[in-house]
Amino acid sequence: MYTDRDDLIQRYGEAELIQLTDRHRQGIVDEEVLARAIADAEALVDSYLAPRYVLPLAVDLVQGSNLPQAAADIARYNLYGAHAPEEVEKRYERQVKWLRDLSQGAASLGVQDTATATPAGRAVVRGGASQFNWEKF
Repeated sequence: MYTDRDDLIQRYGEAELIQLTDRHRQGIVDEEVLARAIADAEALVDSYLAPRYVLPLAVDLVQGSNLPQAAADIARYNLYGAHAPEEVEKRYERQVKWLRDLSQGAASLGVQDTATATPAGRAVVRGGASQFNWEKF
């Protein structure tokens, strides 16, 4: 899990979350609406991480990275939907760009990529330059 209710309240305030989730006008955060926005945000994050990292990520790695902020900004954008203010949209776009950079190797979480990681106890064979030259024939 990259973000949760308490993290979103800390970042954006409970009043904003009530405004964005309270579809039944009860004056409280609608936990189901919020959970759906968080789940959708985390699914998007995972879709970018999966090509390079073994999921789920270790908790200490998540907490030491920008992933909680990215997931929170994306969940917030999801809650606003088509009515997102410019600042919320820009934060969303910035986080998606960062995630894209992660997936393409232009950014890092500070751990070895799954594409280059060698599981313990396994050998890796790497080839060098070809020794065969067609010009000699």
